[in-house]
Amino acid sequence: MSSVYQMTGVSVSSISNIETGKTDPRMSTVTQLLSSYGASLRDLESTPPLVVGLDDIKQRSQRAAADLAASELGPSNPEQRLAHKSMRGLDTSVERDAVSTRR
Repeated sequence: MSSVYQMTGVSVSSISNIETGKTDPRMSTVTQLLSSYGASLRDLESTPPLVVGLDDIKQRSQRAAADLAASELGPSNPEQRLAHKSMRGLDTSVERDAVSTRR
Protein backbone atom coordinates (compact mmCIF):
# COMPACT_ATOMS: atom_id res chain seq x y z
CA MET A 1 0.00 0.00 0.00
CA SER A 2 2.89 2.35 0.56
CA SER A 3 3.59 2.25 -3.18
CA VAL A 4 0.03 3.48 -3.76
CA TYR A 5 0.72 6.32 -1.31
CA GLN A 6 3.90 7.22 -3.18
CA MET A 7 2.09 7.16 -6.47
CA THR A 8 -1.05 9.00 -5.38
CA GLY A 9 -0.21 11.04 -2.32
CA VAL A 10 -3.21 9.53 -0.52
CA SER A 11 -2.24 8.24 2.91
CA VAL A 12 -2.05 4.52 3.60
CA SER A 13 -4.65 4.81 6.37
CA SER A 14 -7.06 6.64 4.05
CA ILE A 15 -6.66 3.99 1.37
CA SER A 16 -7.18 1.25 3.96
CA ASN A 17 -10.33 2.93 5.30
CA ILE A 18 -11.70 3.31 1.77
CA GLU A 19 -10.93 -0.32 0.88
CA THR A 20 -12.59 -1.67 4.03
CA GLY A 21 -15.63 0.57 3.67
CA LYS A 22 -14.98 2.43 6.91
CA THR A 23 -15.10 5.72 5.06
CA ASP A 24 -16.28 7.13 1.77
CA PRO A 25 -13.61 9.06 -0.10
CA ARG A 26 -14.02 12.70 -1.00
CA MET A 27 -14.32 13.50 -4.68
CA SER A 28 -10.85 15.04 -4.63
CA THR A 29 -9.43 11.76 -3.30
CA VAL A 30 -11.22 9.74 -5.98
CA THR A 31 -9.93 11.99 -8.77
CA GLN A 32 -6.44 11.90 -7.27
CA LEU A 33 -6.46 8.10 -7.21
CA LEU A 34 -7.90 7.89 -10.71
CA SER A 35 -5.43 10.34 -12.23
CA SER A 36 -2.48 8.46 -10.75
CA TYR A 37 -3.66 5.41 -12.69
CA GLY A 38 -4.24 7.40 -15.87
CA ALA A 39 -8.02 7.29 -15.52
CA SER A 40 -10.78 9.84 -15.02
CA LEU A 41 -14.31 9.95 -13.67
CA ARG A 42 -15.55 9.49 -17.22
CA ASP A 43 -13.81 6.09 -17.26
CA LEU A 44 -16.07 5.00 -14.40
CA GLU A 45 -19.25 5.72 -16.32
CA SER A 46 -21.02 2.59 -17.35
CA THR A 47 -21.99 2.21 -20.95
CA PRO A 48 -25.60 1.37 -21.58
CA PRO A 49 -26.19 -2.26 -22.51
CA LEU A 50 -26.70 -3.11 -26.13
CA VAL A 51 -30.40 -3.49 -26.76
CA VAL A 52 -31.31 -5.97 -29.45
CA GLY A 53 -34.77 -5.75 -30.90
CA LEU A 54 -37.08 -8.70 -31.34
CA ASP A 55 -37.06 -8.25 -35.12
CA ASP A 56 -33.26 -8.50 -35.16
CA ILE A 57 -33.39 -11.68 -33.07
CA LYS A 58 -35.95 -13.21 -35.44
CA GLN A 59 -33.86 -12.32 -38.51
CA ARG A 60 -30.70 -13.79 -36.99
CA SER A 61 -32.57 -16.93 -35.98
CA GLN A 62 -33.98 -17.36 -39.48
CA ARG A 63 -30.52 -16.86 -41.02
CA ALA A 64 -29.00 -19.40 -38.63
CA ALA A 65 -31.76 -21.91 -39.39
CA ALA A 66 -31.23 -21.41 -43.13
CA ASP A 67 -27.47 -21.90 -42.74
CA LEU A 68 -28.05 -25.12 -40.80
CA ALA A 69 -30.52 -26.39 -43.36
CA ALA A 70 -28.14 -25.59 -46.23
CA SER A 71 -25.33 -27.50 -44.53
CA GLU A 72 -27.63 -30.44 -43.85
CA LEU A 73 -26.18 -30.54 -40.35
CA GLY A 74 -29.13 -29.13 -38.48
CA PRO A 75 -30.27 -30.32 -35.09
CA SER A 76 -32.86 -32.58 -36.70
CA ASN A 77 -30.13 -34.85 -38.09
CA PRO A 78 -27.54 -35.60 -35.40
CA GLU A 79 -26.17 -38.62 -37.28
CA GLN A 80 -25.23 -36.46 -40.27
CA ARG A 81 -23.69 -33.87 -37.97
CA LEU A 82 -21.59 -36.53 -36.22
CA ALA A 83 -20.53 -38.07 -39.53
CA HIS A 84 -19.43 -34.64 -40.71
CA LYS A 85 -17.41 -34.10 -37.52
CA SER A 86 -15.83 -37.55 -37.87
CA MET A 87 -14.83 -36.77 -41.47
CA ARG A 88 -13.03 -33.69 -40.14
CA GLY A 89 -11.09 -35.88 -37.71
CA LEU A 90 -12.93 -34.87 -34.55
CA ASP A 91 -13.56 -37.34 -31.75
CA THR A 92 -17.31 -37.84 -31.55
CA SER A 93 -17.45 -40.80 -29.17
CA VAL A 94 -18.93 -38.89 -26.22
CA GLU A 95 -21.46 -37.14 -28.42
CA ARG A 96 -22.40 -40.42 -30.09
CA ASP A 97 -23.02 -41.99 -26.67
CA ALA A 98 -25.27 -39.04 -25.74
CA VAL A 99 -27.21 -39.32 -28.99
CA SER A 100 -27.70 -43.06 -28.56
CA THR A 101 -29.15 -42.59 -25.04
CA ARG A 102 -31.80 -40.18 -26.35
CA ARG A 103 -33.45 -42.82 -28.49
